[in-house]
Amino acid sequence: MLALLVPLAMVDPEHAPLYGWIGYLVRWVPIITIAGALLFAVQMAWHVRTVRRRTNFRFVDDLDEPRLCRIVEPLAIAAGLPTPYVGVVDSSALNAFACGIRRKDAVLVFTRGLIDALDDDELAAVAAHEIVHVVNGDIRLIAATNICLDTLRFLQPRRDTKRVNKIQQAVAMPIVAIAMPMMVVLVLVVAFLRRLALDGTHLVRLLIASAREFIADAEAVRLTQNPSALVSALQRIEGRSAIPGLAAGQDAMMIDGPHQGALATHPTIAERVAAIVSVTGSMALIAPARRDTRPIELRSANGLGLRPPAIRDARNGFRGALAPATFESDLNRLGLTWEETLGAVAAIGLFLWFHSADLTSPAALARALDPAPLRTFFAMGGEGLRCMMQGYGRAAGLGTNPVDCDTTMDKLLAAHRGESNILGIMAPGRASTFTHIQSRKPN
Repeated sequence: MLALLVPLAMVDPEHAPLYGWIGYLVRWVPIITIAGALLFAVQMAWHVRTVRRRTNFRFVDDLDEPRLCRIVEPLAIAAGLPTPYVGVVDSSALNAFACGIRRKDAVLVFTRGLIDALDDDELAAVAAHEIVHVVNGDIRLIAATNICLDTLRFLQPRRDTKRVNKIQQAVAMPIVAIAMPMMVVLVLVVAFLRRLALDGTHLVRLLIASAREFIADAEAVRLTQNPSALVSALQRIEGRSAIPGLAAGQDAMMIDGPHQGALATHPTIAERVAAIVSVTGSMALIAPARRDTRPIELRSANGLGLRPPAIRDARNGFRGALAPATFESDLNRLGLTWEETLGAVAAIGLFLWFHSADLTSPAALARALDPAPLRTFFAMGGEGLRCMMQGYGRAAGLGTNPVDCDTTMDKLLAAHRGESNILGIMAPGRASTFTHIQSRKPN
C-alpha cells in the first residue's frame, strides 16, 4: 500500500488510499492479493534454487563426503525422515542449515569449516538440530518469512551512490518545503512507515526463529542423547559462523546467525547454551570421550586451517567483495539516508523560518499545510504521464496524438489561481503562455 500511495494518487485518484480507503479496498486489494500470492508461490517453488545461488552449496553423496553422510543418514532414519539430500558450502565459516519446502526434497547443508572443526558427536548434534527443523516444518516457515522480507526489501527505495544524486537528495526537500510543505510531510510519513513495516517484520521473524531454535536444540538433545556435544558444537561455532558474501537476514535458516541488533535472526549462543543446561543439568557440562573419525591432522589442529584455502577463499572473497551492502544499514530509524535526513532537517527549519509570522496563527499554518495543492500536483503528474504514454504510442504507430493535455493542465491550475502557493504562482503564467500559443496557430 505504501509503495502504491503516490502512483495511485497520480493515475487512479478515485481508488487511491491517500484519498479514500473504500475504493482502494474494492479495486486494488483483490488485485494485489492475487499478484502477491502468485509471487509468493513462485518464490516458494524456487526456494532451494535461490538458496543454492546465494550460498553456492554443492550436492554431495557417500563418495564425496563419506564421514558426513555416515553421520547424517542414521539420524534421519531415527527421526522418521526420508534420507535427505546433503550439501556442502566451500567456506571456512562454521555453520549449517536446512532448506526446502517438503520433507522429501529437504537439503541439509554444512560448511567445510564446520565439517573439519567438529568431531563426530558434535557434527551429529548439529545434523540432528537441522533434521529437527525439517521434521517440524521449520524450513518451510523460515522460507516463508524470508520471502516476505525479500518482497518488502524489493519495495523499499534504494540508496543512490552517485555524488550528484546524493546532493540532490539533500537539497530536494528544502526546495519542496517552500513550494509544497505537505509533500515533505508525506515523504517523511511514508519513509517512516516503510521502515516501521520492515523492522516489524524483522521482529516477527526473530520471534519465530528464536522459538524454533530453542525447540530444535531440545529435540536434537533428545535425538542424540548427548547434550554436551551440542553445547560444545555451539561454543565452537560462536563468533565463526559468518559466511562471506551472505547478506544480512539470509542466515535465518542457519544454526547460528552472526548478525545482531535489528538484523538478528537467532538468540545468542549463550542463551541457547543456558537453556540446554537448565534442562539437562550436569549432562550438558560433562564431556565424555567422543567419537572422532577425522583425519589425524584435522584432529590435532582442531580442524582449523588445514584444508587448501585457494578455491574456497578466492570464491568467497570475490563474492564477499562484490556483494552490495544491505540497504537497510544505509537507512536510519526514520527510513532516510543521512543525506535525506539532512535535507529533512533543513526543510523543517526553512519552513519554520518562511512561516515564522504564522506560527501564532493556527489558521495560517493550516492554509500553509493545505493538502489540496498536493492532490492537484498528483493529478498534473498523472495527466503528464497519460500524455507521455500517448506520445510514445503515436511515435510507435499505435495511437493518435495526445489530446487535451494543455487544456487539462490549465483546468487543474485554474482552481488555484490567486493562491500564494506554487500552483497559484504557476497558474497565471501557464494560462498566458497557453493563450499566446493558441493565438499563433494558423486558421
